[in-house]
Amino acid sequence: MTTCATTQVDLTKVKPYGDALNDGKVQLAFTLPVPYGEEAEECAKQYARKLGLEEPNVAYYCELTDGYTFFNVYGSAQATIDYTAIVVPKVEGEVYDRVQCGEWIEENIGRDIVVVGASIESDAHTVGIDAIFQMKGFHGHFGLERFKNVVPYNMGSQVPCEKLIAKAKEVNADAILVSQTVTQKDIHIMNLTKMAELMEAEDAEPVSSISNNISNSSQFVFTTFAANNNNITDLPPDVIVEDADGVFSITRDADDALMPPSDISFKELVDSVLR
Repeated sequence: MTTCATTQVDLTKVKPYGDALNDGKVQLAFTLPVPYGEEAEECAKQYARKLGLEEPNVAYYCELTDGYTFFNVYGSAQATIDYTAIVVPKVEGEVYDRVQCGEWIEENIGRDIVVVGASIESDAHTVGIDAIFQMKGFHGHFGLERFKNVVPYNMGSQVPCEKLIAKAKEVNADAILVSQTVTQKDIHIMNLTKMAELMEAEDAEPVSSISNNISNSSQFVFTTFAANNNNITDLPPDVIVEDADGVFSITRDADDALMPPSDISFKELVDSVLR
């Protein structure tokens, strides 16, 4: 089928533009788990047709490894979109530059704000978090290290959630910035869920009421879990003790508390409560 070029755009029936307006030409790149050869090429064409593309053409294909073939396919899409019916919610607000941010902080907060950030868990990607924090910034915009009245802490990559939260409490941070690379296996969702759950647990008691040493921070985290669990309620921090080897346990004088086994690691202690 030949598509004639048109000069008038119909915004109620928008489709891709390739060589001519409304020809619907699109390009797809994908891999099929089939051995390289002519049968693989035909398989890609048939798959493209099932996706709704007319006149599919395999412009390029190659063997990735035994039993897997990569394809670059062109075809004509038939679906259209009514552009005039699209409604997108937009965030409206005033954008401050670096100098204005510093002035606003000084006038409205009256002290430095502390920001802690990291790429958490297994994520080794730091381009985004570095662009936000480092003095050189990105694309002409300086990072937080260059801001007046901002004290930034960039912890880098592969930082455990617990370590990031502990650092935030140590420096009494006003904000935590978390960077994650979006992955096909949704690892970023798991990491962010873990971070969110730990932060939600921290909300059981004001962070400012907890001293900055690691022992008390760990006690606070556990106490929070305990207070939000049906098995243990109103468990005060002072009933959790840490020995010289870093092993946490619960003292036996905690009134009206169902106690997990003692002499276990802090993580195991928390896990026993979460169950």
